[in-house]
Amino acid sequence: MDTYDNPFSKIALTLTATQVAKNMITKAEGVGEDLSFNFFAWRGDIPILCVQLESKYMKEPHEKRFYRCKDLIDILRFKVNVTSLTFICEGYVAPIPQQKELSIAFIEPYSGVKECLTVIHCEENSYGPADMYLFSMPYSYGLGKHVIWGNLMEFSQNAIDTIKNYKYPMMMRNAFSHKIDKNNTDPGVDDLVLGKIVDCGFLIQQF
Repeated sequence: MDTYDNPFSKIALTLTATQVAKNMITKAEGVGEDLSFNFFAWRGDIPILCVQLESKYMKEPHEKRFYRCKDLIDILRFKVNVTSLTFICEGYVAPIPQQKELSIAFIEPYSGVKECLTVIHCEENSYGPADMYLFSMPYSYGLGKHVIWGNLMEFSQNAIDTIKNYKYPMMMRNAFSHKIDKNNTDPGVDDLVLGKIVDCGFLIQQF
């Protein structure tokens, strides 16, 4: 199995896999079909699990989805001893500040707002709060159900403000800033843990 010894190699792997999935779902389902939430869980430099929220739960209100994800992250961090987590979801990004919500500004022809894959990577830090990395990969649609990918955008300078203002990065940072039991060096992923993840509404792929 390949190993990934830094945050950027982990982000590159997960983003590439998600772009392939986006290309495939667009070809199969057509323009405008969004991906479900995807979480890639790591222990050290090794990928452990890929977990995806079931499509039927993506239609739930934001608050319900958030608490499903919170329960998942608590399981991954404190039951599986995951040391880092990459979260990828659909979103919007703009090159300049907007006066409106990005999802609303997107429909205006000259706003510059684009759809994107949003990447939030959180990694434990032995010496303090968890490290956070935030990226967006803009995209648009071409002819023939074709996804046109833009350039990866990093938001490291605004990461602290983003963490303070948005639930998901704050939730991830809080979980990974809590220390885990290092004596439990290989807790494994048993059927009980997998069942709890499924009960939260997620599909699982083990590596």
